[in-house]
Amino acid sequence: MPSAILRCVDLFAGCGGFSTGAVRALGKLGLEIDLLACNHNPRAIATHRANHPQARHEIVDLLSEAAQPERLVPGGIVDLLLASPSCVFFSRARGGKPIHDQQRTDPWTIVMWLTRLRVKHLLMENVAEAMRWGPVATTTGRPIKAREGEYFRAWVSAIRALGYRVEWRVLCAADYGDPTTRERLFVQAAANNGRIYWPEATHSVRPSVSLFGTTERWRGAREILDWSNRGQSIFARRKPLAPKTMRRIAIGLHRHSGAWGQVLLEVLAAKGLLDRTTLHDVRRATPAGTPRVTENDQAGAFLTVFRGTGTARVVDTPLPTLTASGEHLALATLTHERVVQDAAMTLGQHGCAVCRPVSEPIATLATRGAVRVFVPTVAPGTAGGEGVVVEVDGVLYRVDLRFRMLTVRELARAMSFDDDTETYTFTGTKTDQVRGIGNAVPVRTATALIAAAVRPEAERRGTVPPMAGPACLVARPAA
Repeated sequence: MPSAILRCVDLFAGCGGFSTGAVRALGKLGLEIDLLACNHNPRAIATHRANHPQARHEIVDLLSEAAQPERLVPGGIVDLLLASPSCVFFSRARGGKPIHDQQRTDPWTIVMWLTRLRVKHLLMENVAEAMRWGPVATTTGRPIKAREGEYFRAWVSAIRALGYRVEWRVLCAADYGDPTTRERLFVQAAANNGRIYWPEATHSVRPSVSLFGTTERWRGAREILDWSNRGQSIFARRKPLAPKTMRRIAIGLHRHSGAWGQVLLEVLAAKGLLDRTTLHDVRRATPAGTPRVTENDQAGAFLTVFRGTGTARVVDTPLPTLTASGEHLALATLTHERVVQDAAMTLGQHGCAVCRPVSEPIATLATRGAVRVFVPTVAPGTAGGEGVVVEVDGVLYRVDLRFRMLTVRELARAMSFDDDTETYTFTGTKTDQVRGIGNAVPVRTATALIAAAVRPEAERRGTVPPMAGPACLVARPAA
C-alpha cells in the first residue's frame, strides 16, 4: 500500500492558517503530514512552531538566493505546495493599487519552486485584486489601466507551460463555515494536466436544499463574541466618536436593532452625540429592519418593540416622546442588567464599512484587526452604572450603548483558529498577534479546499474509500 504520509510545504506560512487547514483536512482523510513551513518573519514562525511542533520550520527570505528549494526539500518531491504571497500591494485596504514592483514579485517565487521541484499540486491564496496584477507607470508608480491583469495572465501561462492545469476562483469564507465574509482568490494547479476539484459550499446567506446538497445558514458574529466583556460606555468617552462613525452606528441601530435601536438613537441625539439632522437623514434614507422577538435568547433579548401606546423618554434631558407600534414584552420584571444581544452590531475598520447585526458574519479582517462591537444594555432603576436613565411607560431604566474592539481570541475564532477542541497559541505582542490573524487564511475555508484537492490522492493511497453517488458532489471537478 502507498505511504499515508503526504509531504506539504507552506510558503509565506505566516502564523499558520493554511497549515492548520492542511493538518485538519489530512487528518479527516486518514493521511499523515510531513510539513515544512517557510517565512522570513521570526515572530510568525514562533507562532507557527508553537502550534505545529511536528513541522520543520525555516526562517528564510523566499526572495533571496539563500532560499534554495533543493536544500529545503531533500528528494525534491512535494505533494502539496501551499502559498500565500504578499498581498498588501493589491489589497482593497490600499484601494487595490499596487505601487511597488519588488513587493509584487512574490508570486514568481512559486513558479521557481514549481520549476525546480516535482510539485504534484499547488494551492495559492491572495486577494481578489491580484487578478488585475499588471505593470505600473514609471512616471506615477500607479497601475496602467489598459494593461490590468497582464502580469497575472503571464504568471498563469508560465505555470501552464510547466505542464499544470490551472484554475482559480474567488471564494467567500462564510460559505465554508468561517464566521467572516472575507473574500479571497484561490488558484489551484495540478501536475500533468490533472483534474482539479473544488469544495461545495457548506453554508449560505439562507439555508438551502438542492441537487448539490444542503447548506446551513452563515455563522454569525454572535458565536465568536465574549458576551461577558461589556466594553466601555459610549456616553463615558472623553472624546466622542467621529461624526462619520456615529452616522454608521445610527444607520445600524435604525436598520438592525428594533425598538431599542430607536430608543438609543433618541438618547444619542439628546446627549449631543448624534446630530439631529443626521438622525433625520438616516431615518428618511434607511429602511428600518424588522425586529425579531427572541424570548429564549441566552443573553435575554427581552424587548424588541414597545406597546402601541408606550412611550419612552430620557429622564435627565428633554426629549420628544417616543412611540412605536407592535408586540410588547414587559420590562417590569427586569432585576439586573441585561445585554440586548439581538440589537448588538459589529463595525469593520475600513471607511466604507457598515454596521452588521451579530446574526451575520463579521467583515473581512485586516492586519490592524480594528473590528468594533456595539452592545446595547438595559438595567432596572437609576442607581449606579453608566449610561442614561430612560422612562418607559412610567418605569425607569438605565440604558447604555457599550463598545469595544474585538479581542485576539475573538479574532482567532472569527478565522476559525479556535474551535470546540482547540485553542490556538499566538506569540509576540498584541500587534503581532492581530497582524498575524489578519494576514491568515481562514482555517475552515483552507480545510475545505485542501480536503477537496487531496481527496483523490487519499483514495489512491487507500486511506479513504472512493466517493460515489451524491457524496462525490462534495468535491466534484470544476467544469
